Amino acid sequence: MALLQNVAGLITRLNTSGPLTVIRSYPKEQNETGGWVDGRQVRIKMNPATVHTVNGRDLDATIEADRNVEMIEVYVHQRLFVSDGGRDADRIVYEGRCYRVTNNSNYSPQGNVQIAFATLEEPSTKFEVQG
Repeated sequence: MALLQNVAGLITRLNTSGPLTVIRSYPKEQNETGGWVDGRQVRIKMNPATVHTVNGRDLDATIEADRNVEMIEVYVHQRLFVSDGGRDADRIVYEGRCYRVTNNSNYSPQGNVQIAFATLEEPSTKFEVQG
C-alpha cells in the first residue's frame, strides 16, 4: 500500500459543508418462522468528510463499465463498506443524490483515513433519499 503523507489533515482542511449521510444496510435476517427478511438500515452521519468527483488516473483505474457513470471520491475517518458476504454496499447521500460505494482503501497508518470511490445509483433505483 502506498504511503500517503499527511492525508488525515486533508479531511479537516477540505471538509465538505455539513456531515455526509451514509446509509448502511445489514444482511438479511432469519425471522422466527424461518423466513428471511431484509436486514435493518441505519443512517450514519460522517463529519468531517471530503468529497470530490473522480477524474484522470483514478477514473482510468476503475472498471470500464463504471467509467460512463458519475463517480465521487470520499475521504472519511470511519470505514465504508462495499458489497460483500451478503452485505449491501454502503450508500452515500451527497448533494441530494445517492452513490453506491464500489471501492474502499484503508489508510489507517496515515491517520485513520478511509478513501472510497462511489458510483451514482441508477435514477430508476427505488431508493428514498432523505438528506
